[in-house]
Amino acid sequence: LERRIERETDQHERALRESHKRLLRVIDAVPAMISATTSTGRYAFINSYQANLFGVGPDEASGKTAVELLDNDYSRKAHTLDLEIFESGDAPPSFEEMFITPKGVQRIFLTTKSPVRNDLGRITHVVTVSLDITDRKEAEAALIEAKEGAELANRTKSEFLANMSHELRTPLNAIVGFAQVIRSEVFGPVGQPKYLEYCRDIENSGGLLCQIIEDILDVSKIEAGTIPINEDTVGVAALIEDVRRLASERAKLANIKIETRLVHPDACLWVDPSKLKQILLNLLTNAIKFTPAGGKVTINAQAVRGGFRIVVADTGIGMDEEELKVAITRFGRVEGPIAASQPGTGLGLTLAIDLAKLHGGEVAIESRKDHGTRVTVTLPADRVVEVVRKRRKITG
Repeated sequence: LERRIERETDQHERALRESHKRLLRVIDAVPAMISATTSTGRYAFINSYQANLFGVGPDEASGKTAVELLDNDYSRKAHTLDLEIFESGDAPPSFEEMFITPKGVQRIFLTTKSPVRNDLGRITHVVTVSLDITDRKEAEAALIEAKEGAELANRTKSEFLANMSHELRTPLNAIVGFAQVIRSEVFGPVGQPKYLEYCRDIENSGGLLCQIIEDILDVSKIEAGTIPINEDTVGVAALIEDVRRLASERAKLANIKIETRLVHPDACLWVDPSKLKQILLNLLTNAIKFTPAGGKVTINAQAVRGGFRIVVADTGIGMDEEELKVAITRFGRVEGPIAASQPGTGLGLTLAIDLAKLHGGEVAIESRKDHGTRVTVTLPADRVVEVVRKRRKITG
């Protein structure tokens, strides 16, 4: 019986030693510094990864403090903190720290310390796990540097565009103004009717350039976060009618029919009237541009659950998925014979999207090649001041 007990005891001890060796091999395989210290701040164990960084063998560390193995800031702080944990019973949250190897190589570690307690609740060891995050921190620093560089370049570009646009707008306004004076024959008859046509061309071209400049200025302000929002109550019916009127001449020349359907004509919105008008005018102008002669553009407006919705739909050339991606990028212009013949900078749609976001709204675009485009502007509920359920249809 005694021999059997001795034999079983030996088997258990061998199994325990094998289990301990396996555990050590697993810990040594972890690419992190792992150690356990006693109440005197001396190492009971360090893994091979930490021993290599300290420049010692794993067996050399047993019974020694971190400072005795490697006298640097990391070791002094580690030793002090371990003793504080034994005294207070509490470990700090995970933290980042610098480690300098004996060869002078700097590494950054994310360190976690945990007290180990016995059955009586007393702390017997403090286990420390430090994960090397140097590569991650370098990548983060590179990303931050790239982001700051991109932001600086973007600010510089926006400032340049704003300054350039301002310098262009001043003489352009004078040109358009003088053309209007000549066409109105304020100081007497011009004489040749052809000159009056030229004046009208100057006004139209100048007006187009002014709109392009305004779009560029607005984009610059949006990117810089300085575009003002002057909120006021505005009637939906009046605003949409104003937009329709502004686009009616262009639609007439293009032989495009504009139809407006107002489910709630007495609705009022709390918005920046000029910005909402700009959104709708940009969308309506785009719809007219890319709709062949004889087509139709429809504006629908109604209160919906959670806000107010305005839809501009056309029977135009439409876009596929790739073309839509181009259309919603700044200065993006879709290729094609109709698109190439139309003036513009490719800012109208993106500007409408940005201005809608400034109001807490969103713009959704549905389009099919050769089947037209549908653009939906949705404003949040807090923008709706008043809604009276009526239906009115205006055709123009």
